[in-house]
Amino acid sequence: MSKIERIYPYLSPWAQNIGLSAYGLLYQRQRFGGDFNQNVAAFRERDRWPADRMKIFLAERLRDVLVHAFLKTPYYRRQWKAVGLDICDLNDIGVDDLGRLPITPKEDVRASPDDFLARDVSRWRLHTYRTSGSTGTPL
Repeated sequence: MSKIERIYPYLSPWAQNIGLSAYGLLYQRQRFGGDFNQNVAAFRERDRWPADRMKIFLAERLRDVLVHAFLKTPYYRRQWKAVGLDICDLNDIGVDDLGRLPITPKEDVRASPDDFLARDVSRWRLHTYRTSGSTGTPL
């Protein structure tokens, strides 16, 4: 529990209202700021694409994400190398090949969360969110 969460119940109603309004503005900026509007416009454009064009786009984006994870994220590089995958394999992978990638257990994320951070992402841009996940075990 953060300091703010601990003192909130002791604040006067007007201070609670100001605090909630400030939190709401920050939350809205995090969720819908930056490239959000451009991403929505691009999604709407792609939504009209024929299925074959969408399939090609998804395969390209999948490869981009997997190659980035391999190059910049210690955990995935280590795990994928352990099963014999290299950058060439990831450049050729398709949606139907995803079963070749090992599943990431929650325990691995809990044990070494920093190993899942891409090395080209600035820590100040990260936001912490809590989840209980589908198993009911917090992550």
